[in-house]
Amino acid sequence: MVLLTHAPIDVAALRAEIEATRHGAILIFEGVVRDNFDGRAVLGLEYEAYPEMAVAELEKIVAEVKRGGPARAW
Repeated sequence: MVLLTHAPIDVAALRAEIEATRHGAILIFEGVVRDNFDGRAVLGLEYEAYPEMAVAELEKIVAEVKRGGPARAW
């Protein structure tokens, strides 16, 4: 499953669902905002992605893993 969403993700519920169905792996990119960085106040955190390209690349990785291909390291 590849999911790219603007909506908040209930990570605990997603992990519980994945564990209950015995999937082999889960990767969740989760941004956590601290209240400061390098001595300056942090008010928020924003991510951007080009959805079509991001989903296409993630699906390529999923297909490679299913084929037993090598792990990627960036």
